[in-house]
Amino acid sequence: MTIHHNYSELNENALSTARFLVGFANPTRLRILSRLLDGECSVGDMAEWLNISQSALSQHLAKLRELQLVATRRHRQTIFYSAASPHIELLLSTLNGLRLPKADIQDINIGAYPRHA
Repeated sequence: MTIHHNYSELNENALSTARFLVGFANPTRLRILSRLLDGECSVGDMAEWLNISQSALSQHLAKLRELQLVATRRHRQTIFYSAASPHIELLLSTLNGLRLPKADIQDINIGAYPRHA
């Protein structure tokens, strides 16, 4: 017996769905989004928590802002980030539930995967 699913809405929104998922296609951005589900965080505190430079963090945050996954709030000289999409928690929860096998750092390089014709 073949089960048919109606994914017509996903087909119609494939481009916007793929664009949304770009924000989750990087280990550092996944960690940023996961951290922001616990509440807003300053750039300095987040860089320290992630153990990366503020410069590297800024590049990831710029991508997440572009994708409208994070929001900012300025208080004096400090910029605070928070999760901006209600879909973040649902997607991270789903990904966590998949119990994917651990990847080696070499596996994370997208360019390492063969392209299919």
